[in-house]
Amino acid sequence: MSRSKRKNPIWGNAAVSEKKDKRFANRKFRHQAKQKLMRDEEEFIEPDMNIISNIWSHAKDGKSYISPTEYGEKEWFKKAMRK
Repeated sequence: MSRSKRKNPIWGNAAVSEKKDKRFANRKFRHQAKQKLMRDEEEFIEPDMNIISNIWSHAKDGKSYISPTEYGEKEWFKKAMRK
């Protein structure tokens, strides 16, 4: 495996954690739930988490293409293309 290389320069988005995104979404969820409780005392319908926050926009989501024409000569690019 020492000589194997990637075929395409595509990497996943690097983020240490999604903790901040999740904390923000849960705070927003709790705030909206409290607001609904204050307004409608008789009938409480829990807010939908999918409407409040989009899980596809968190820090780790997706992949990125790195252009070999821009970074092809750089040492870090050559190193990253190795498996």
